[in-house]
Amino acid sequence: MEKLKPYILSFGIIACALAIDRSAIEPAMTSKYIVWCVVTLALVLCTRRVTIDYTSILMVCFMVVMALSGFSAINQSEWFYSVIKIGLMAIFLLVAKIDKDHFAKTMICLGAAFSWYLWTVCFSTKSYAQLGYLMSCKSEWALANVFVIICCYHAIKSGWWVKVSWVVGLLAVVNVLLPKSRAGILALCACIVIAGIKEKRLVLYCTGLLIIGAAVYYAQPSIASTTSMEQRMTHWSASIDMVAANPLGVGAGNWPINFPNFARGINLPKVYTKLVFLQPDNDFLLVLCEGGYFGLLVYFGVFCFGLYRARDDTLSIMCIVAFMAVALFSGLMERAFASMVLFTVLAIGCRGRKMPVSRFVFIPILCLMLVVFGFRHINMRQSKALNKTMEWSDIRSGESVFSRLTHHGIPWAWWRGTGYVKDDNDVLALEEYKRAHRLSPYNIYVLNSLGALCGNMGEYNVAIACFREAVDICPEYEDAQLNLNKINAKMVVDK
Repeated sequence: MEKLKPYILSFGIIACALAIDRSAIEPAMTSKYIVWCVVTLALVLCTRRVTIDYTSILMVCFMVVMALSGFSAINQSEWFYSVIKIGLMAIFLLVAKIDKDHFAKTMICLGAAFSWYLWTVCFSTKSYAQLGYLMSCKSEWALANVFVIICCYHAIKSGWWVKVSWVVGLLAVVNVLLPKSRAGILALCACIVIAGIKEKRLVLYCTGLLIIGAAVYYAQPSIASTTSMEQRMTHWSASIDMVAANPLGVGAGNWPINFPNFARGINLPKVYTKLVFLQPDNDFLLVLCEGGYFGLLVYFGVFCFGLYRARDDTLSIMCIVAFMAVALFSGLMERAFASMVLFTVLAIGCRGRKMPVSRFVFIPILCLMLVVFGFRHINMRQSKALNKTMEWSDIRSGESVFSRLTHHGIPWAWWRGTGYVKDDNDVLALEEYKRAHRLSPYNIYVLNSLGALCGNMGEYNVAIACFREAVDICPEYEDAQLNLNKINAKMVVDK
């Protein structure tokens, strides 16, 4: 059975990369986690002994720290889901086993599939906006192709699949440059510099400098003066304030719930109304916010020890550095494929004590993970249906004990409350709005609806407090401002 593991892992990497569900609001998010979990379960069934080294120990410690962060979490379902994802990474690191050349061949084959996708989907429609669709975002798409380039470089240096590697590698470079992902270009440049250091060849340094120059020119008129960069600066500033107020973390998965509280009055068009923030576009900052300083220390230790283990392996060093470069400007912990490749590379470098493993320990845990991912996937589907109709009566709830919020962070309880308001059932509506407020206390829609209902029921002080909170968080939210003006005018008349 052990001999099947490399082939199962190769199939799993390709399946995870290509898995999408168009009926979900994020086609490539939960569907890829389900594939990753199934692959891990198959690997466990083929595993008799696991390798324990400091990388895997640090990953387990990271999971424990994030699990303990639940004591400060506002929303326990989001906390549990995040811990489940980290647990999957830790188990996968223990059971993943593949030869370096086998992994490189898998990625080269995947690179050919990416190029086919580029030709059929993007060139045929003359739109490069869909390049990130396969991975949910263009940063992960660019990183996936950087992984392919690294594996092509390894194949050329090793002397096998040379011609194929040149063709696939060049096409992968195109895949990195077309979506204009600055994080992807940064990762590519970092890998070129590493290759130059390892190979001690001046031509590679010159090539790297040329690519960096081309990247700067390509991103004109200015790399920093873009909407996405402005949003990132806002995220980072608010996240730093969040860390200052919560040095032990706000709880895994609870960054988007706490963010409005620390970004009050931010000046971004359509913020919170059409523009939704789910992570700070920096994995290390996300871990710092949610897991505190201990969480960041352990998480960063995973990378540091991985790099130390791979100090003589150019492929592994390049993959780890590329991941870290993109993680500085993107939320890769939410992206299953990038994380799966990272932990595959970390597993290649694992050299520790061999220990027997009890399948009856991991199998129930992975089955629970599959259930959680399944419910989250249903939530993704129902969120898309709700996003289309905007009517609670037209769909069934995607809520479960594992997903109390829609994908955009609005509690399902708020939608139920809105439905009860339309049915003139204020008592049940108030219960649902209060429940929604407990799950997401800084959501402006929840605050506005709760305030409006309390105002109609004569609880003016509560209503004013809710409206003021909503306006303080988002000054552009006109509904809350109008409701506040109305209830102030009504109180003056009543006096």
